[in-house]
Amino acid sequence: MRGRRLLLLLTWTVATVAAVGVAWLAVSSAVADVADPVPAVVVAAPPTTPPATAPPAGSGETATTAGPATGLASSGGAAIDDAATDDSSTGETAIADNRAPSPVTQSFNTQGGIVTMSCDANGATLVSAVPHQGYTVTVRDPGPHEVAVTFVTGDDHVDFKGECEAGRPHAEVDGH
Repeated sequence: MRGRRLLLLLTWTVATVAAVGVAWLAVSSAVADVADPVPAVVVAAPPTTPPATAPPAGSGETATTAGPATGLASSGGAAIDDAATDDSSTGETAIADNRAPSPVTQSFNTQGGIVTMSCDANGATLVSAVPHQGYTVTVRDPGPHEVAVTFVTGDDHVDFKGECEAGRPHAEVDGH
């Protein structure tokens, strides 16, 4: 009788270990399929710095350079929001606002993937294009006149075309 109980316990243990092993393999395989990294296309525009301005010869003024795009001066760390000119003869100071408008960024979720683009004074710029599971992405035009991206899976194509209208992103999506 004792041998029979031992045999049942051993059989139950083997069956339980086999079932757990099969379940672990199934879950790890499913997670591997879901967790595969999706290739993303990220396009970054190079930073722009305005050129230095030179005063007229003999005016007694010194040349100035605008700070980086963060709005901080390159020396001293003070914020530069406006450019000021001083006319010592009248004691008046004129202030001109030389800030460029902030870019407007928007993401568009299509059947094939997500396209993020921005609009600024230079036009349209592709920020990123991330395909959905099973799709591949091709950037046809990153800007500045238009942003054009195609997502493909099998025979399915999703064409994205983005432009700036009144300084804001506008998109047309054609799936076929």
